[in-house]
Amino acid sequence: MDWSKAKTYLIFTFLLLDLLLGYQYYAVRNVEAGTVQSFEEQVAEVRDLLQSRNLTLGTDIPKETPELGFLRVRYAQVDPKLVASKLLKNPRLADTTSSHPSWVQYQGDKGTITYKGSGQLLYDVTPMHVTISPDDPRIFDRLYAEIGTFVWNPLSYGGDRVLKQGVNDATVRYLQMYQSYPIFSAPILVTLQNGQVTLIQQSALEVIGEEGNKRPVISAVGALRSLAESMDKSAVPAHNRVIRDIRLGFFSKPFNTESWYLAPMWRITTDQNVYFVNGMTGELETVR
Repeated sequence: MDWSKAKTYLIFTFLLLDLLLGYQYYAVRNVEAGTVQSFEEQVAEVRDLLQSRNLTLGTDIPKETPELGFLRVRYAQVDPKLVASKLLKNPRLADTTSSHPSWVQYQGDKGTITYKGSGQLLYDVTPMHVTISPDDPRIFDRLYAEIGTFVWNPLSYGGDRVLKQGVNDATVRYLQMYQSYPIFSAPILVTLQNGQVTLIQQSALEVIGEEGNKRPVISAVGALRSLAESMDKSAVPAHNRVIRDIRLGFFSKPFNTESWYLAPMWRITTDQNVYFVNGMTGELETVR
């Protein structure tokens, strides 16, 4: 028996069962709320609920509720030797057996490329000077024009967040895209230090295909309500937190299997935390 495939099918079966039960519960609750409340009324109600948890809305609430299913994915099949030959000048294989036996590393005149397995690439580049400020409103496009050649499958990424660490220092995050939706599990992190790119970290996935019946995701208002209701009042911080971003995409923790499934997720970002609310069941899945 192929245990890797069997594990994948079991994961998908239990995921479907969990989502079916959760979606049925949420659908009933959503119908009850939607028949008596307009969107504006729902927003006002969820604002009050969030405020009781010391959370304040600092962004608009999306109105989209598209029909989505699951994405079946696997780690990107990356050939580190091929990548190194394209990006590095005079690449040579480095010996990592003593420190990281499973890693593959190439060193060259332009820096070092390390393949950690599981679709993870690290580019320790020779400092690349860029005249881009972390506050530049066009930073995603301008920076990507500089570092795109160091990205596996560069056409499938879009800008996400700029995490400032100083006046001229920041980590710029990009996300792999599927159609128009981000895959939160597959970021690129670009380290900027004093106007120089010093490190590029990439986690890449390959989308095998869509599976499961498509159905409307829960609303962003519903996701915010689920977040607030999931928070233990006794654990609510004394200081206020501001919700800065609400975005719909796909997410799952990685599984140690040949392939696994990403579910539609609402990502809710505050000043301190990132929350993922399942777009099918409304359950709070992950906090980080």
